[in-house]
Amino acid sequence: MSIDRWTPAYAPAWFDEAMNDVVVGHSERQRPLEVFGLFLRTAAGRYLAWPVEVRANVDGFLVLPQDLIRVAYLLEQQERTVVGTFHSHPGGVVREMSTADGFLVRWGSTHALCIYDLPSAAWTVRWFRATEPGIG
Repeated sequence: MSIDRWTPAYAPAWFDEAMNDVVVGHSERQRPLEVFGLFLRTAAGRYLAWPVEVRANVDGFLVLPQDLIRVAYLLEQQERTVVGTFHSHPGGVVREMSTADGFLVRWGSTHALCIYDLPSAAWTVRWFRATEPGIG
């Protein structure tokens, strides 16, 4: 997967302070490991950030097939739609989407990257939009 599948973007209108707190809070609790999560739209039109359980290390994560199936069933049962994704780069070195992040385009066209800045000990959320044809 190529890094050119993503271009910097503005945060979507539905991303609010509560969702920011979920993304940054989840990233901080799991640091130094990477995290992954979904942005969802409910049948009632509400938006929420939903952390997903993954196998993680300091520079990557893996969603196990059985966890992916569980997530798919839960989303269907709860009538929720994936509108985007988020993950973290807790080491602060990579501030852009990496080549390994290319697969995230399959989840949705909007992505938030939560980056930990070592010198300031603070998190920054950067937004990206998929550029691959046929996505979003």
